[in-house]
Amino acid sequence: VNFNVLKNYFDFLIKQGVVEEKSVERDRIVYAITERGLYVTRFFKELNQVIPTVKIRSEILSTKAKNEPYLE
Repeated sequence: VNFNVLKNYFDFLIKQGVVEEKSVERDRIVYAITERGLYVTRFFKELNQVIPTVKIRSEILSTKAKNEPYLE
């Protein structure tokens, strides 16, 4: 995955509050899932069990990420 693409995804997830950026040591950054992120993950797992035919396509996510907040 291209670094810029990955950074855009992380920025989007941080903005939505599902991932947080943490500084570790002086020059190292790690990303951690938040409580909201865990909730969203569980929600989509349950949804996939109830309606297994529902699939989220990457082009829908990328369009939403560029145009409007998706998980607000």
